[in-house]
Order: sequence, then C-alpha cells, then structure tokens
Amino acid sequence: MQPGDRVQWATYRKRGGSVMFSQLEGILLEISGNEALVKKQNGHFQRLPMKRLRLASEQGHLTEFVRKMAERKYE
Repeated sequence: MQPGDRVQWATYRKRGGSVMFSQLEGILLEISGNEALVKKQNGHFQRLPMKRLRLASEQGHLTEFVRKMAERKYE
C-alpha cells in the first residue's frame, strides 16, 4: 500500500446487548511506521494501524469473516 490508495477497514460498535459491524473506506494519505493517516469518506481524518487496512479492491474483513463462518457450518 502507498499514499493515494483507496483502503478499507472494519470497525464495530456495542449498543446494549448488540454489536454492529461496519466496513469503512477512505484514502491513504500518509504512512508513518506501523500507522497510517486515512481520510474517511465523510472528510474526517483517522489514524489507524497498518495491519487493519486492506486495499479497497481486495476482499473485505467482514466478507472474509462471513465466508469462513459459512464454511465452518458445513464442515
């Protein structure tokens, strides 16, 4: 990955007894060591660990999680 790439990452929020998962996208602006500065789609900036990011063109974390859970169900 390099600055200018469109990236994605997964996040979650807890509300009551529920957990809500989201997949977010943004533009990678800067890499500093193991941390990245990303401009989110809403225009806000966020620092994230590089290990949480994937290129937007790759399979997302949530898609991978659901696929693995479905595979386990039929094993």
